[in-house]
Amino acid sequence: MSGPDFPPGVDPDAGRYPAPPPPGLASADAPGSPAGPYAPPQPDGEPDAGAEAYTGNAPAVASLVLGLVGAVLCWLIVVNFILAALAIAFGGFGISLAGARGGAGRGMATAGVLLGVITALMGIVFIVSLYSFILGTCSNGAC
Repeated sequence: MSGPDFPPGVDPDAGRYPAPPPPGLASADAPGSPAGPYAPPQPDGEPDAGAEAYTGNAPAVASLVLGLVGAVLCWLIVVNFILAALAIAFGGFGISLAGARGGAGRGMATAGVLLGVITALMGIVFIVSLYSFILGTCSNGAC
């Protein structure tokens, strides 16, 4: 005879594989079976064990982006001052939010405020230089 010989009634695979689930239960619901690929849902009111707290600071990011865009577009007179004001406002809000969240984004918010101030100053310098150029041209009789 080929293969191992077992006495009648002895299952050679007994104990090697998990027992099949009872009828009516899926394999993941069977008692003693390992958990499926997803954790069971948490009851309402309890935080999810795997979720981390949000630590970002969106106003700080907005302030930095608005300050950079305003510095690039400093030659657009009205747009420049709107972007500078928004960068300063979002930066102030980002700094206060960083204080409440333990400092997350304080550097970005500070940089956004500084860029907003620099953007406003660049706009003022642009307007003054444009005005002096126009007055200088007109005083020479070219108007």
